Amino acid sequence: MRATEIPITGYLDRFSHRPMGTFVAHVSLREPGPYRTRLLRVISADPNPHGPGMRFEDLSHLLDKSHEGRWQEARLGSYGIIETGPERDPRGACSWTLLVQPGVIDPSAALLAEEAGDHAVVLSIGPSGAEASIAWPEGSLELATKVPLKPKAWYRLWLAIDPASGRVVLGQQPLDKGEPVKVNWHAVGVSLPSSGTVLFAAARARAATPFHRQARGSGDLARLYRGLRQSFGGGGTAGWRSARRLGLLATDRQFKRD
Repeated sequence: MRATEIPITGYLDRFSHRPMGTFVAHVSLREPGPYRTRLLRVISADPNPHGPGMRFEDLSHLLDKSHEGRWQEARLGSYGIIETGPERDPRGACSWTLLVQPGVIDPSAALLAEEAGDHAVVLSIGPSGAEASIAWPEGSLELATKVPLKPKAWYRLWLAIDPASGRVVLGQQPLDKGEPVKVNWHAVGVSLPSSGTVLFAAARARAATPFHRQARGSGDLARLYRGLRQSFGGGGTAGWRSARRLGLLATDRQFKRD
């Protein structure tokens, strides 16, 4: 993949600043080595040969420096991150839910993740519908509803875990008056993350870096609840408005990848 990259890429933190402001340049080189920065005033950037053409004013007397550069990974897509999530009793029940409009669903992609140490809870979508990945020090569990989601249709997804009873519920329901699909499982000894990283539209899979499995589509209203929620009735929002929330992660916020 790196062989197809141009030799140097970069961008500024902002398009403009007030007088005396400071720009931050983010630069990546295909191969590590030196690079040069100069200041130019762009008078015309039209490459059309029938237009005014490319015209620049050299301002190197104001900025002309050399630096050492390195390759830096550019990850497609966007995500939300909370470095320190809710503190909870690892043996207390919790439910995760969000609304999603799938785009590309193959391969699987993370929607909502909470990870701390050897604990991880990831709610995803993929070819098998809603998917869940749960890990704790003594074990792990992978679940899927095995009912594919329709692209461009809105769904409510949820994952509920009760460590005291070992019960796990994974569900999906179309918002257009469709019937819910649920999978029930028993996970012996399961425990939950506490005060870990919470990610929206991405997952780390218990590694410090990199982020991966970023989702493609649109999503909003991601929430965490105390207690085990077996269903979110009505397909819309009425069935869960009265629930006691641990914290609101995102409201009316979309994530998209082309």
